[in-house]
Amino acid sequence: MKRSLSTERTYSLGDYKSLKISDKIEEIPEELAMNPEFMETFRHLQLMEIEKAYYDYSVVSQVMRKDGTDGERLVALTEIVNSTFSKLIELYKKSLDKE
Repeated sequence: MKRSLSTERTYSLGDYKSLKISDKIEEIPEELAMNPEFMETFRHLQLMEIEKAYYDYSVVSQVMRKDGTDGERLVALTEIVNSTFSKLIELYKKSLDKE
């Protein structure tokens, strides 16, 4: 039987606003899921990935709060999206080369 591991973290953004980041890993083989040290390490990795996602969110949020026109902020955000998408395509192509 395969198991799953879910972690969720809520960050307060002030002014009664919050940001919830979740991560779920499915189909963990039972022999690994029954190993407490493995699962503790896996959960730690999940938490660190969530912290990293929050950090990325704060960086993008700062870009959006900078002085400038809406158009300039949109251009900056579009550059971040395009850069991230390009990196994703590059990683995907590398994974195909390994097969």
